[in-house]
Amino acid sequence: MKKQALILASVAALSMPVAMAQTTDSSMEDPTVNIAAQQLYQGSIADYLMEQNTLLNNDTTVDASGDFDKLIQAATAAGLLETLQGDGAYTLFAPTNAAFENAFTDAEFEALLQDTTTLEAVLKNHIVNQELTLNDMYYSADLNEYSFETLDGNTLMLSFPANTEAASQEMSEVTIGNVDMLANRPHIIADTVVTNNGTILVIDELLLPAQ
Repeated sequence: MKKQALILASVAALSMPVAMAQTTDSSMEDPTVNIAAQQLYQGSIADYLMEQNTLLNNDTTVDASGDFDKLIQAATAAGLLETLQGDGAYTLFAPTNAAFENAFTDAEFEALLQDTTTLEAVLKNHIVNQELTLNDMYYSADLNEYSFETLDGNTLMLSFPANTEAASQEMSEVTIGNVDMLANRPHIIADTVVTNNGTILVIDELLLPAQ
């Protein structure tokens, strides 16, 4: 536990100024998702990420929220891409390239790729060892909040906006956070993707620890 705390603290020190600035930007964007909508994909979580990157590189009309090049690089360096290709079920909270760029400079990201211990801890904070969808979490939520444990052993919370009509299914400001845990409040920015070995929920910021 002490080792994990040191790892998380080192990442927080590296990224806190940028993460705090990004929190302000995200609150202005007010992203909206449909909690009931699901995109079905015949393949693994890792396959989906790589296919989206191929589409984005060859078709400029593809939504940039599907740009996962840095996530793929990080998962490969940490030895977790094979996990995301294997038997599940998992949930991956998938940060886009923009999320990485908001958290780390190019030099910091390259340094993180070399520090596989810290990198693995960061990425495991984005993976849950069960299949979760927005719809399931919404209807299982307690007072608009649903808690889950990441592979790194941290308990995080998904917050749904209060006073939302469930029948509308369109929700803005679906956030992940824990006042004592995270430096920011990432948003879910796309509908749930259901793959052969779990689900993908795209987020606009990394799940980085508070100092």
